[in-house]
Amino acid sequence: MSLSQEKAKNQIAEFVRHYNENRLHSAIGYIASKNRDSQIFKEGDQKHETAREALKQKRMEMRQPFASKKISTTADTINQIT
Repeated sequence: MSLSQEKAKNQIAEFVRHYNENRLHSAIGYIASKNRDSQIFKEGDQKHETAREALKQKRMEMRQPFASKKISTTADTINQIT
């Protein structure tokens, strides 16, 4: 069975396209390269959300000591003196 040169080129081009776009690549986490960008953005969004939650928690922990203390005002000081 012989293939024409044009059919051979088409089959090779299809193989290269499949290899580059659809095959799961181990170097990029076993995802197809055509899905790589959306996967990277999704992972980035998840990391940012985790970082935002951690920062929010840290801020809340830093505020707790201040919430329990009474802040002295000038009026309080005057009342203590008199």
